[in-house]
Amino acid sequence: MMQGERMNANQKMGQPGFGSQGQGNFNQNRQSMGQNGLDVANEQDQNNNEAEQQKREEAMVKKQAAQMARMFNQAVNQINKRVATLKKRGFSLTQECSDTITVFADATVKAKSATTMDDLDDLQDAAHSMEDLNDCRQLIDHLIGAPKLLKNATNTIKNLKRRKVDVSEAEPLLQNLTSQLSRLKSGIPSNDDIEAFFDAMDTLGDVVAPLMENKSRRDIQGASVFQSGGGLWDSIMNWLGF
Repeated sequence: MMQGERMNANQKMGQPGFGSQGQGNFNQNRQSMGQNGLDVANEQDQNNNEAEQQKREEAMVKKQAAQMARMFNQAVNQINKRVATLKKRGFSLTQECSDTITVFADATVKAKSATTMDDLDDLQDAAHSMEDLNDCRQLIDHLIGAPKLLKNATNTIKNLKRRKVDVSEAEPLLQNLTSQLSRLKSGIPSNDDIEAFFDAMDTLGDVVAPLMENKSRRDIQGASVFQSGGGLWDSIMNWLGF
């Protein structure tokens, strides 16, 4: 063999696929390629698992959010019906209750588009304010019944006076209540204004209750003296002979 041919053969032995060194490099490259393939596969599996987990989380969030949306929507619709009745009676909704209703109306809209746990946490914060909405509902119901309650109180005191019962302590309280109710209708009352009216009504009831002789005071204390629609009021009216 000529010297040039031997040099070419020796050079080939150093290339991949030729000689021990070349075979070693080739095997090392194959191992590296295999590991890279495993890494890619593992990464793809991890991405698939994360995607599945995210889908499950979104499904769970949407389910809970839909339930909360129905609850919020039902509560808002119910109280809005009461607000409509309140306005027909000539009263305005308090600013505090208006703000509370707005919070729940906004939460209903947000619940319909909730997709993340953070969205659900925000809705939970609104749900914790459900007690505030219930307080407003009770306040509205009381205010709706206030004119009738005052009318019953007025008639009770008139009938007591007609029967020669001393109502001198009750009459100023009744006049004050009449003025308070007029103020509640003339502007936008606060929750405290409404509560003050019913506190005054309780005071009047406590004054009138002892005037109803032969009737257990334990059963006729406070504003309950003036409640209409059966029960105690009917018993009192029958007892007085009205």
